[in-house]
Amino acid sequence: MEGMPRVPMLTPDLKFCLASLPTNFSSQIKEYILLHYQDDPIKYESAIGEIENMRSKLSRLLPDLETLSILKRYYAQLCLMKNRFPMEKGDTINVAFSWMDKNSDASNAVVFEDINYELACIMYNIGAVHAAIAANETRTNLDSIKNAFTHFQCAAYPFEQIRDSMNAVKYSAVDFDPSILTFYITILLVFSFVFTFFFFSPLSSNDTII
Repeated sequence: MEGMPRVPMLTPDLKFCLASLPTNFSSQIKEYILLHYQDDPIKYESAIGEIENMRSKLSRLLPDLETLSILKRYYAQLCLMKNRFPMEKGDTINVAFSWMDKNSDASNAVVFEDINYELACIMYNIGAVHAAIAANETRTNLDSIKNAFTHFQCAAYPFEQIRDSMNAVKYSAVDFDPSILTFYITILLVFSFVFTFFFFSPLSSNDTII
């Protein structure tokens, strides 16, 4: 079976973070634990270090399952932190989150002291990595076609979340514009539909290329 033709596929570019979390991240979290929870912050050094380590790995993103795992674990940790620490715009804990697009240089990095901005960028990259994995599939057999379909389906959801639930438009990033996000969602779902058609088509059982 020769599978589907390897035509180029448009997928969202990844966003890149400039560096690890600021040096004052750990100290601010520990101080808040001490003052507001009356607990020993030393007990949480390992957990804080794990978050910092995951964030540092995001400067070297690759379109693979390991990267997806890191992104999703980091996103989950951010959600827990948001529920326990005041890290939104204007809150007590001020952590500067920096991100830039693929073709930008460091001087054009976008910085917000708002954990919601970090969450939106991570959610965006989850969708972009799913899409890149799908586009990189060989599509020479049914398993590969099925994987491409699954990842394109998974890729659309994060962009829907950013558009509909995260109010990311306030960050004035082009990729967070609702019309751009809708475009990404539409094209990713179209790609998944194409793979669905081929997967269930009688042609998929022979050597015909559609």
